[in-house]
Amino acid sequence: MFVLREDGSQLLGPPGFNAQPQADSLPAKPLPLVSVKEAQRGLNSYRIETWLDGHTYLTGFARSSGYRDYPGLGWLVLVRQRTDVAFAPAQRLQHQILAWNVALGVLFAILGWLIAEHITRPMLAIATAADRIRQGNTKINIPVVQGRDEVANLSRSLNRLVSTLTMQENDLKISNQQLQMKICELQKAEESLRSSEEKFRQLAEHIQEVFWISDPDVNEIIYISPAYEQIWGKTCESLYANPNSWLDAVYPEDRQHVFPKDRENTCGNYSVEFRIVQPHGSVRWLWTRTFPVRNPRGEVYRIVGLTQDITERKQAEETRQELVQEREISELKSRFIAHASHEFRTPLTAIKMSAAMLEKFNHKASVEQKNRYFDQIQTGVKRLTQLLDNILIISKAEAGKLEFNPTPLNLVDFCHSLIEELHLGTGDQRQITFITQGYCNQICLDETLLRYILTNLLSNAIKYSPQGGNVQFDLICDKDVIFRIQDCGIGIPMADQANLFTSFYRCSNTGKLPGTGLGLVIVKDAVDLHGGQITVESEVGVGTTFTITLPLKCTHATATV
Repeated sequence: MFVLREDGSQLLGPPGFNAQPQADSLPAKPLPLVSVKEAQRGLNSYRIETWLDGHTYLTGFARSSGYRDYPGLGWLVLVRQRTDVAFAPAQRLQHQILAWNVALGVLFAILGWLIAEHITRPMLAIATAADRIRQGNTKINIPVVQGRDEVANLSRSLNRLVSTLTMQENDLKISNQQLQMKICELQKAEESLRSSEEKFRQLAEHIQEVFWISDPDVNEIIYISPAYEQIWGKTCESLYANPNSWLDAVYPEDRQHVFPKDRENTCGNYSVEFRIVQPHGSVRWLWTRTFPVRNPRGEVYRIVGLTQDITERKQAEETRQELVQEREISELKSRFIAHASHEFRTPLTAIKMSAAMLEKFNHKASVEQKNRYFDQIQTGVKRLTQLLDNILIISKAEAGKLEFNPTPLNLVDFCHSLIEELHLGTGDQRQITFITQGYCNQICLDETLLRYILTNLLSNAIKYSPQGGNVQFDLICDKDVIFRIQDCGIGIPMADQANLFTSFYRCSNTGKLPGTGLGLVIVKDAVDLHGGQITVESEVGVGTTFTITLPLKCTHATATV
């Protein structure tokens, strides 16, 4: 322990330590220590420092205050102890603590190793299993860790994952098998499709007909067979480039008939015959048939067509029709000759018999008998004359030499005159009721042909009506001229109505009533020359109505048929 003055010089100190100078006359020197300087500043603390003897000490220092009127009594007190002595207990404690720390470290290391071993062993097993799973081996057992910690949860999760992977792997195998089967089926279907396409091309490219596929509006050609080039004389590429170019070769008169008028309602299914003109000028007849192709919704999305060259067939049909017409004409001529011979023979026989009776019994016959024979001869001559006139008219009509010369007529006066002629000529008393409607005074018609028409129809109406029967004769002048002649006679069977206008044809129910079978033929030709129409309505046992409709105005002055 040291007591120092305020200036740091030694006042008291331990034995053997003297910091005073040797001569008393010399002033005392302060201790050159940091602790002294800090104590002089009034600090109370300690520090480790080296003293004058070269040893290191733990030095504590403090400063005391002066007392009353003696401020010089304020001292500096230093207490020192060598550091090896002062720190010996602490070093011992430090060594003990270090030993304990080492022991605890070893202990904790052992515990950590045990805990780590407890944790990492299953973790390593799980990691190994996970690595095998990553490599594709799902047939392994994940070690199950008991407990509720993270490792246990991880092991259970991995087990569930492995189970899921196993199930998915099995499902994947099944899916792969199914996929392989589908792939095989697709390959077979593709091979079948390729084979079908090859067969289709072989068929389409070697048939003589033109096979084509287009969109529903035939504005895009999807496929056209090579036969198109042979029939049309144009390249398939030109048709692909311009799908409507095939129409350029269609015969002008047939273009409007190539597509049906109700094309939208046919749904792409129709058949048509038309002609085309090939580049070198040849005309060919073609027959086109189209068929719709529908999608699963039932909508037409493709049109398939087949066009066939039927020129030879058409020529054969024309030849056959010509042969049929020639045969019909030959049969008609034969029938005409047979009927004409029969019709001529009947009046000639009557004339011959009457003449023979007059020659043989002229001197014995009375005047009445002679007159009767003369009447029979005149009737036969008249019948022959009428028959010859009818045949002449028909022959002119068939030769196109029957003239049509319309002139203005007063139809009312003309019809009244005609009715009187019929009554005078036949002596028949059957009543003809004539009714007119409209203005009929100046109508442009052929008087001769009109006389043929009305005379034949009125004569037939009178002839086939019962005694006392009435014939209705109507004349209507409106937009057209209409003649309607109605009787209440025997009527015309339905089976006979189709042949009414055939030469020498007589209805099956006429019996022995006289007739040539030529009158209605002349009527039909005369009506046709006027550009009109004739219709008939009849019922057996009730009567017959003929209606003739003729144009009101003349379209030309002279014509022939």
